[in-house]
Amino acid sequence: MRPGSSMLRAGLLSVLLIVLLSSGLVFVPAWNGRSGIIAAQGTSVSVNPDSFAFIPFSASQDSRISGSLSLSNGIEAYVVNSTQFRDLNPYSFPSAYEFASGYVSSFTLDLNATNGSYYLVFYNVLPSNPSSILTVHVTQAIAVTPD
Repeated sequence: MRPGSSMLRAGLLSVLLIVLLSSGLVFVPAWNGRSGIIAAQGTSVSVNPDSFAFIPFSASQDSRISGSLSLSNGIEAYVVNSTQFRDLNPYSFPSAYEFASGYVSSFTLDLNATNGSYYLVFYNVLPSNPSSILTVHVTQAIAVTPD
């Protein structure tokens, strides 16, 4: 790896996140570090057609990630680590992941994670039209709890 390439990659990912946030492609709920809440109950995330949205979070030690979500229509959700996240493509599902929901209209998260950065990613593969925007609703807060 060339010197500075990881810094360039991190900078490009930061710029990409800012562009996605400002264009409305990604909604990132507030993170409450003290409580370990990733997304509070009642949080909604909209996912545009032919795209994905994500919620970043981290675990500072071995932890359990738990919560429940329901969706306005079927969707695929994944939990990926930071390395897996760099390889994501909005037009194809990840080949490596920590959790995969399958095509569902609701699911419960209950998985163990080691120290590191993670992303809860939602894929909307419906063709583009105004009625194909999907909404994910957090029905039970998504939380990180130390083991």
